[in-house]
Amino acid sequence: SGGGDDDASSAAGGGGGNMGLIEGLRTLVAESGPSALFNGLGGRCLWAGSIIAGQFFLYDVFRTALGVNADDLTQVLEVTIDGAAGR
Repeated sequence: SGGGDDDASSAAGGGGGNMGLIEGLRTLVAESGPSALFNGLGGRCLWAGSIIAGQFFLYDVFRTALGVNADDLTQVLEVTIDGAAGR
């Protein structure tokens, strides 16, 4: 593409400026069907699941490395709740 303009209006063939959200959605559905609204959803779910699993993994690694067990976490929770309640 000569001008390097990669926005939604040029991709949809509008060419003459920026397209609004509703107009862009209507154009997308008209050209590619309603399923086009879900393009990339599988990859995004895989990405998010991987990030969350990695966070749980790191939590477990550091919890184990620091010797923190479930009783320690319960005590911290009780202190936090009591502090918030003003006891």
